[in-house]
Amino acid sequence: LIRGNHLPSISPSASMSNSPVFAPSRSSPTNGTLSVKRECNQILEVEKPGKFTEVQVGIYELLMQSYTAEFGFMVSTPQIVTTCEVITQELAGGRRLLSRLLQTPKTLLIMKFTMEYESRYEYDVEDYPRQFQTYINSNLEQVTADMNSRFLPVTNAQEVIIFNTNEPTASPSSENFLLSPSDSPVKKTEEPNNGGSTLNSLFSRSMGRNLLFACASAYSSLLLM
Repeated sequence: LIRGNHLPSISPSASMSNSPVFAPSRSSPTNGTLSVKRECNQILEVEKPGKFTEVQVGIYELLMQSYTAEFGFMVSTPQIVTTCEVITQELAGGRRLLSRLLQTPKTLLIMKFTMEYESRYEYDVEDYPRQFQTYINSNLEQVTADMNSRFLPVTNAQEVIIFNTNEPTASPSSENFLLSPSDSPVKKTEEPNNGGSTLNSLFSRSMGRNLLFACASAYSSLLLM
């Protein structure tokens, strides 16, 4: 019984109340890494027959990497990380490759190396190998001087050749995504499953023709008797 104006106190509900559901907040997008790698060749005229030592190879690689700040966005590490790696070096036959006009024997060292450009700061480096090639080939005298100042036995640095064998490793877009055979939009044309009925039809037609021919032959024989 309720006495007076006092209302019974409401006890807390035993069931758990549903907490409000909020949509997850969007975090700042993570910038993807874009990298491009190309194989290169460069012929160097050297003072005497002989390949670069390990230390000289390291100097050559660092020099090629240092030119990144001279073209494109004019930035280097950490915005754009450049890696040069010498794959092979080979001495060419100087007298077989000498210039016929000058008739001067040359000792040539063929450098085969890779140039890789990587960026995580939204710098588009897809065209950097070509820009590297353009910069080197347009400043061969300066490149030769840079090699000499770093004690590389080079008398003349020749042009760099880029081989476009590797594509940028950016995430594939929906436009150039390669479909698997099962995802191909081309519908397969299924052969009708009526091989048995087709054969039966052909057989019936053949038997009908033979029967008509036999009846006609028998009728002709009766007329001639």
